[in-house]
Amino acid sequence: NKGINGAVSMLYEDGLHELAEKLGSDLYIMPSSIHEVIAVSTDMGTPEALAGMVREVNGGQVAPEEQLSDHVYKFDAKAKIISLADTTMEQLKVSENNVNYEATQAAGEVNRPRHHR
Repeated sequence: NKGINGAVSMLYEDGLHELAEKLGSDLYIMPSSIHEVIAVSTDMGTPEALAGMVREVNGGQVAPEEQLSDHVYKFDAKAKIISLADTTMEQLKVSENNVNYEATQAAGEVNRPRHHR
């Protein structure tokens, strides 16, 4: 109601379920900023297209410290579960590994196994 830190509402299962019931479909959730999220029917487009919109808005209209994610999430109304909609965990791991590898290469670090005791 105050427009501050409202993105936490994406975790309110009852509110999401109520909206999904009204729309008659599962939901895609787009984190707009730490202050708000946008939830739409899954009939509104593909997760990839919606993620492109989120990236575009984040890139030009949301301060970096107020950005949450460039990803779209899906609320399954029947199971009452939120999951990533535009990518899989495996894709995230591969992407994360590539970023970490590129960062160490750019810093001139040698990428070698680390030993733990």
